[in-house]
Amino acid sequence: MKHASLLFLLLASLSSFCQEAGAPSLPPVPIAAAPVIKGPSPAQVRKGILFGALDPTGSAISDLSKEQLQIMDSGQAATPIMVRKADQLPLDLGIVLYADPKTFSQQQTAVIELIKKVIRPETDHAFVISAGGNKPWSDGNLKWENDVDALTKTIQGLDKNTGFGDPFGYEMQTASTGLGRDLVQKFGGGNGAPSVFGVLWQMMKSDARPVRKVVVIVRNAWSHSPGTSGRYSPMIDANLEYVIGNAQQLGIPFYVMGLEDLSIGSATTNIGVTTTGVHPGDAAERRTYDDQLEKMRKMAYDAGRSNVTRMAEATGGHVWFSSKKNFADATDGIERDILGQYVLIFSPAPADAANPRSLRITTTHKDCRLETPSAFYIGAH
Repeated sequence: MKHASLLFLLLASLSSFCQEAGAPSLPPVPIAAAPVIKGPSPAQVRKGILFGALDPTGSAISDLSKEQLQIMDSGQAATPIMVRKADQLPLDLGIVLYADPKTFSQQQTAVIELIKKVIRPETDHAFVISAGGNKPWSDGNLKWENDVDALTKTIQGLDKNTGFGDPFGYEMQTASTGLGRDLVQKFGGGNGAPSVFGVLWQMMKSDARPVRKVVVIVRNAWSHSPGTSGRYSPMIDANLEYVIGNAQQLGIPFYVMGLEDLSIGSATTNIGVTTTGVHPGDAAERRTYDDQLEKMRKMAYDAGRSNVTRMAEATGGHVWFSSKKNFADATDGIERDILGQYVLIFSPAPADAANPRSLRITTTHKDCRLETPSAFYIGAH
């Protein structure tokens, strides 16, 4: 009876993440920051969050207890009430591919292998969409599937050039012709379709069951870069806060497969590039410029990479930047992370703090690495 009552508490605490079921409509969704909400008294609240517990090899920890956790909520101690392995709950898995013609077939292979490993047909649900591309997504008939074969056919039928709108759309293009050097920065990502993140939130809210929610998403570090223009950085930061804030409110960790650009930083010595000039010193000047330009590219790329990492880790997820065929290391890591998930029910600290409330969880469990969201919300639903 005690186990049953604790499981009921677990389900009830997570049910705040769920809203009435129904087929979601897909109107354009503007990018806006998640609202800052002042919730009820923490003493009246029992909060449930999803987190990961892994050993140094990335494998799941199976024996974590509440006595081994320390929780800091807005700088004050909070009280753990219950910790349970999350596999008692159904899984709602949202998968977002990235419309990149060079890697799209490998992405498809990767997520097909992933769903075969993690989807339990009688228990779990999943849906698959794409972001970006030069063709807008036009199929409004999105639905949850629990049949692995049906999901496989959906994934195989996706188009490498078609996706929902993506608020992260930075591009840096460089060219050298003769004595000339060109640098062009492009900002955007919209293609006329609704925002992919708005669609994610709608789909996740459409399942009224008490479930754990997970997003597996493919991201290009370049697209998340603020570039070299200070005017674009606030826009990127606002978009990141929007994604992170909404994911934290809904209790969704982001497991990210990052597309690695292996050319970054590899050409700082201009090996294979012949630099000439008309006047004495021209060649050396252009070589110096080329080196500086490559360093600028690396800085912009690293900033985008950092933003992708921030998106994953702030939601309690993880990122794998992979260059392996079919992203095998990433899919293996995601499978282990999902197996390593726990549900924590805790009583927030009495701190008089507005949402989002900062969250820090540590453990005394030997050799255990935690993946937890950096903040949570009270009274957000």
